[in-house]
Amino acid sequence: LIRKAPSAPASVKVGWGNLLVNTRLAGGPIQIGKKTFRHGFFAHAPSALSFRLGGKYVRLEGWCGVTIGAPRQGSCQFK
Repeated sequence: LIRKAPSAPASVKVGWGNLLVNTRLAGGPIQIGKKTFRHGFFAHAPSALSFRLGGKYVRLEGWCGVTIGAPRQGSCQFK
């Protein structure tokens, strides 16, 4: 079990600004609802990140969500 995100995505498309690693746009740790994440990626919508895992894993789990302080009309998908 590896709890840390891969160090860099294979490809990144960020809708506005730049991809942030281990922080959110307002600074500080990434937060989704009341859950805080020390490791992860922050990307403003519409964005897409893809990762090459090299066949090393049998399962990929993750969280996606709208960060605290974002407008209510935000949405996200994890595929």
